[in-house]
Order: sequence, then C-alpha cells, then structure tokens
Amino acid sequence: QEGMLYEVEALIRDGYREASAPDENGPLTISARRGFHSLVKLLLDHGQTQEAMDHALNAASIGSTFEVAKLLLERGANARTVSARDAVSGPSPDVAWLLYSKGMDMETGHPVAQALANESEEALGFLNQFHGEIPALRKQAAMALRYFVREENERWITKLVRAGASPRKPAPNVYPGKHEYAEFSALEDAALRGSF
Repeated sequence: QEGMLYEVEALIRDGYREASAPDENGPLTISARRGFHSLVKLLLDHGQTQEAMDHALNAASIGSTFEVAKLLLERGANARTVSARDAVSGPSPDVAWLLYSKGMDMETGHPVAQALANESEEALGFLNQFHGEIPALRKQAAMALRYFVREENERWITKLVRAGASPRKPAPNVYPGKHEYAEFSALEDAALRGSF
C-alpha cells in the first residue's frame, strides 16, 4: 500500500510467496488499484494466478491508469471478467474503452444505462466520448433517457441529449415493470405522460 518497490522486491527475493494471493486484498490487486505500475510489473514478473490477475484488472478498471490496465491485459488478465458498469463509472474513459476493445461485455444487463440512471458523471463522459463508436451505447443512452423522462429529471435529460442520446430512439426502460415489454422513445414517454 505504501508503494515501496525495493522492499517488496527484497521480500520476494527472500522467499515471500504471498505475493500471488488471488483475493481482492492481494498485493497485485492493491498495487493495481493504486496505480503502481512498477509494483504491478514486479509482481507479474514473479508469477501470478489467472484469478489474481483478473482481480487486479477489476481494481484497475475502477481507479487506476491506462498503463496499468494495459500491462495486466498484456500479461493475460481477462477483460471479460470486468464489470462494465464499474469500468464506465471509473475515472478513466480510456481504460473502459481499452477493456471494451479487449472483450469486456458492454451489453448484458445494460451496464451503461444503469450507471447513467445512477447519475454517474463518469459514465456520462464515457457516453459523450464513445457513443459514435460503440453501437450498444446508443440503445443504452436511449434507455437512460427514458428513465429520466419518467423521473422528470430535466437536468439529466439535458445532459444525455447533449451527450448524444436520441429522444426518438425506441428502447426498453432501464428498470421495467412486471408487465412492461413495449419499447418507447423518450419523446413518446414524455407525450404519454403529458409533460410539456
């Protein structure tokens, strides 16, 4: 946690083997979460399990740097294990884009729509930057827009429209009711609600 590279190197040289602990509080995960590229590299050089690398990649997606995520992916961490909702809500849209380009699932469960519905400014930034390049984002932006129309949240409706969400694109609701199957556009929802 202190980022003391030489001390960690000495511990490994002296035979300390807990450096490959695969859990969420293992050294690799802590180093990745804190963005210590040199420590991540050192720990990877001394062998890590797939589980440890995947935990570390998840941690890097939430609060780390592009270079740390890239290093973990190069060494075999699996982008498909990362929660897209967490990644797009993290501080770096470029890390989320990298993970998407390496196979992170951006569609199942509509993670971007859910992050937007929770008013994630980071997810909004991701949408703004990549809505033209990721087809799944257009649908999920429309879903979030419908959600905010139903909530009558004009502030977030404005933000989403400015970020590229289409008020005319039919989409399901982010959190559909029990018998709700129809897809409407945000504009149709506003009209149905009689909201001028």
